Amino acid sequence: MILDVLICTIDDGIERVSKVLLPEVKDAIRYKISHQYTDSSYLYLPEELRREDVQISHIKGKGLCRNRNNAIQMADGDIAILADDDVRYESSYFETIACLYKDEQIDVACFQIQTAEGEPPYKNYSSKPFQITQHQRHDISSIEITFRVSKIKQHSIHFDTRFGLGSDCFLSGEEDVFLHDCTIKQLQVYYFPYPIVWHPYLSTGKKEFFSKERNQTLGALTWEVYGSSSYLRICWYVLKKRKALFASKVSPFTYLYQMMKGISMIKQTTKPTV
Repeated sequence: MILDVLICTIDDGIERVSKVLLPEVKDAIRYKISHQYTDSSYLYLPEELRREDVQISHIKGKGLCRNRNNAIQMADGDIAILADDDVRYESSYFETIACLYKDEQIDVACFQIQTAEGEPPYKNYSSKPFQITQHQRHDISSIEITFRVSKIKQHSIHFDTRFGLGSDCFLSGEEDVFLHDCTIKQLQVYYFPYPIVWHPYLSTGKKEFFSKERNQTLGALTWEVYGSSSYLRICWYVLKKRKALFASKVSPFTYLYQMMKGISMIKQTTKPTV
């Protein structure tokens, strides 16, 4: 079984990628690096990346989802692991992934992020495995996602470039849409309570924010996943979040309006193809 680690980076982030790599394991682990660049001055290859198990593709522009889609196109192994230039791996992580994918019923497997000793857990993870279904809410990060390459390519599944960092529309939510698309195509998607990647704990990413951009993204994401029932759902979100809204001095009516604006925005766009 060959594991492809799909590393996305941009501009001088190419200098950090070598720290992601483990010692070469022939015919087992390969690294596919999708390097976005905004200026030709970044078009170079650090010496540390000149390895037989490393392949690099340079693409001009921005947008994390566009970068991930390029990495997916590069994948030609059995299993792919989504990665960034600031993560770290241990060989035991790859062994865990390979072992679980011996079960041929698994098409997509999501895992946990390991934080440093003394840091809090990255998230409030479930201690039990479960299947992720079409209309199930979840909190999955890209670097927690692995998949069977043949299944993703067979069904032409990709990241929606309307969402995610660098998008002109919505600043996050790309993982939710990706997994939702997997379930729509009837792929078998599971969560397992095992760490498969290391990343430092980011406290700023854990706080409750109600910015206009986040609220619009939530509205758009809700429409993308739930369709016409989204209007009832965002009303329920207002009730659920009312204490946090008041604590943040955010009007529930503003919160609702901005989510409705996100729905209106997503309805005026067409889902892109790759």
